[in-house]
Amino acid sequence: GNAFEWVTYLGDVVVADIASDATGIYFGGDNRTGRPSYPAISAPPGLVQNRTDDAVIGKLNPTGSALLYYTHIGGSQYDQIDTVAVDSTGALYAGGTTKSPDLPLQNPLRSYVAPTSGNFQDGFVVKLSPAGNSVVYASYIGGSGDDFIFDVKVDSAGALYLLGNTYSTDLPQLDSLQTTSRGQQEVFIMKLKPAGNALDFSTYLGGTGSDLGYSLALGAGGAIYVTGVTQGPAFPTVNAFQSAQPGGLITFLTKYTLTAPSQTPTVTALSPIATSGTQQTFTFSFSDPDGAADLGVVNVLINNFLNGAGACYIAYDRPSNIAFLVNDAGDNLTALTLNGSGTTANSQCTLVGAGSSATTSGNTLTLTLVIQFNATTFSGRKVVYMAARDAVQNNSGWQPMGTYSVGATPAANPMVVSLTPNSGSANSATLSITYRDATSAGNLQATQILINNALDGANACYVPYFVPGNLLLLVPNNGDGNQATAMDLAGGGTLENSQCRVESVGSSRSVSGNTLTLTVKLTFKTPFNGRKIIYGGVQTATGGNSGWHAMGAWVVQ
Repeated sequence: GNAFEWVTYLGDVVVADIASDATGIYFGGDNRTGRPSYPAISAPPGLVQNRTDDAVIGKLNPTGSALLYYTHIGGSQYDQIDTVAVDSTGALYAGGTTKSPDLPLQNPLRSYVAPTSGNFQDGFVVKLSPAGNSVVYASYIGGSGDDFIFDVKVDSAGALYLLGNTYSTDLPQLDSLQTTSRGQQEVFIMKLKPAGNALDFSTYLGGTGSDLGYSLALGAGGAIYVTGVTQGPAFPTVNAFQSAQPGGLITFLTKYTLTAPSQTPTVTALSPIATSGTQQTFTFSFSDPDGAADLGVVNVLINNFLNGAGACYIAYDRPSNIAFLVNDAGDNLTALTLNGSGTTANSQCTLVGAGSSATTSGNTLTLTLVIQFNATTFSGRKVVYMAARDAVQNNSGWQPMGTYSVGATPAANPMVVSLTPNSGSANSATLSITYRDATSAGNLQATQILINNALDGANACYVPYFVPGNLLLLVPNNGDGNQATAMDLAGGGTLENSQCRVESVGSSRSVSGNTLTLTVKLTFKTPFNGRKIIYGGVQTATGGNSGWHAMGAWVVQ
């Protein structure tokens, strides 16, 4: 039959609220004068213990036989906890009221501001770590009048919701539905960001008299439910079951829906970044701040330039788990279910179902694609672009993530042969790029290195080298090569534009038979941050031209 499992005294505490999970029972309250003082257990360092009229917080084990942690938290005046909540990690959140001007704060939303009216009481909140042995944040909540916190709730992301009463007319407001206090005593609702030191939402709620908020609850889709009583007229009602105010105290129930602004998804990683061959298993990573389930379509485009025609262009629809390969003209699709036995192809590539997959974890979608390239019709150096779009059409835009060389190095001359390193992530780089002539490096006239997010000399780090004069050049921001500034490669100088600085010290050239290797030392500037492609080109004295080749990728930090 029914029976007590356990009953225990908590002689030190006037308990105001409790919460529980599988690991124990959490409580908060205050230590009144005349009660015995429990010794602190696993308490955060720096908090004064064994003092009366302090707020107290603790946790019992599931059988009620032992305190797992216990601590006072307060200042030199009266403090009390009125409400507690616990999140999925076991972190404890508490809200209450304090008269102390010296409450121990940590990462606060608001420091102490002396009240100018009332009984000089402020609201406060505190969050303890799951072990109870450290304060994650502690902050005053309120304005220049008296403020009280009566209920707190925490959501799955760790955001804290507060319900309280205030006599302050200067509470901070954010995305408020009622920006001013209409009466003597008003309800307020706040949402703190997970770090505790910033607001996500704050509003007054009330009419022209006195209003009291007692309890709040969280619902699906950003819903907040608030209940309390109101004494004044002009209390706002919307879609009301009962809209008439009969006078006196009357209960109210309110629902808010907080709609967080949608955030733009991003492309985060490609592996491998720069390699070659005719078949490759690529891993593409995408991220959505609203969760991977918010992603709609993610895209991969492999081509000489950002052009869907004549490309290996794959769109993956996350909700249906189907990948689509765009046709040669760039205007139609064929579908393939991932992790199946089928394939789909155009003239540039074949997408293989076996070994291809998509997985999600938190905010991240990882797309693995097995791609076979047609080395006959699609040979040469290609740029790998990625883009992501979410369910409401927010779009990352196309980002150049890496390069892939289909087949062997082209046999034509002159030619850009290799780049070392062909990928990296830093605010500087020393790049060695090798160029080739059919018979002798002495036939080479000019070489180019162009670093940008597209093949564009404007606002780029664009470095030509004039071979006969041993001159290193830098093209200005406008991309006009005729206005490039020059320096002797061996002269010890520097060249700069808004994207990069080129240094002759650390730069060099070497010649071996029909190849020339140019090493260039570069320092990138902050406005040039982001993902870039490294292009190379070379010309001969007799007019031979390699054209531009995508040789590698760099993330400028």
